[in-house]
Order: sequence, then C-alpha cells, then structure tokens
Amino acid sequence: MKQSQVKQVWDEVIEKYLQPADMLNEPIEIEVRNDNGKQFSSDMIQRYFKDNYLNQVFTHPYSPEENGHIESFHKTLTRAIEKDKFEDLEELELRLERFYKCYNNQRPHGSIAGTSPMMFWALWEDDKIEAKELGNSRVQYNLLIDRQDILCHKEINRYKHPIKLSGNTN
Repeated sequence: MKQSQVKQVWDEVIEKYLQPADMLNEPIEIEVRNDNGKQFSSDMIQRYFKDNYLNQVFTHPYSPEENGHIESFHKTLTRAIEKDKFEDLEELELRLERFYKCYNNQRPHGSIAGTSPMMFWALWEDDKIEAKELGNSRVQYNLLIDRQDILCHKEINRYKHPIKLSGNTN
C-alpha cells in the first residue's frame, strides 16, 4: 500500500464506523498497530493519525509475537472458512461479510470482560463496565454486574451503534 491508500482506507473507517458510533469522543483509546513500512512511518500518515486522535503504534522488526491479536484473528478466520467451497468471488465476499458481522458484534472476547463487542458497548453505555488502567496504554475491563445478570439486563441487545457492513449479510 502507498501512504495515499492508507489515508484513503482510514478516511473510510473514520467516516463509516468511528464517526457514526461517536468513537472519537469516547474515553477509549483507539490504537492503530502497524509495521515499520514507509507508508506508515511517513510524516503525512503520522500527522494524519495524530490529527484524528488515533494512537499509532509500531511493531519491532522480526517480532510476530507483537501482532498476536492479528495472528489470532487469522487463525479464527481460517478455521471459520477452511472447509467452505466457493464458486466465485461474490460467494466468498458474502461468507466473509457474515463472518465479520459475527466476529465484530457477537463473539465473546476475553479482553472486553468476556462479553461480545455488541454487549460490551451496551454495558459500557449503562456504566456496567469499569476500565482499570494497567499502564503501557493497557486497560482491563471488568463487569460491575454479575455475569449471570448480563442476559437479564434490560435493553442488552439495543446497542445504539452496531458495526455496520455494506452489502447483503444474509
């Protein structure tokens, strides 16, 4: 990718996802982790991320362990689609949209108090999650209600800003 493409992609992410969810005004730091490629280390991109309140973090060369989250994502994606057969690119795209919808909204995740992203935001908005600073820009999220009460929590499925996908998501 060229730096202009990086900017173009992030313009789209900001416009389609972060702004509608008012994420740039939330007390949650958005971290963009990338390698040391010229397209990411350019003054223009560094200034762009700073101007848009995105915390840019560079990985160390030859350190795949610093990208454990993306390695985990690739493993999850591979497991989800490895047995599927696709007749054409459109069929693959539809399958990926279903995967992303589930991955981004419904799957439980340990780093957000064992909740799904959609559930996390509903609980966060209702002040049922606390954020504990651990240092080094790390945060631990804890439930302020009993886990068994989550599903009984009023309006748990009403999250105002679910991550939207373009196209058909059947």
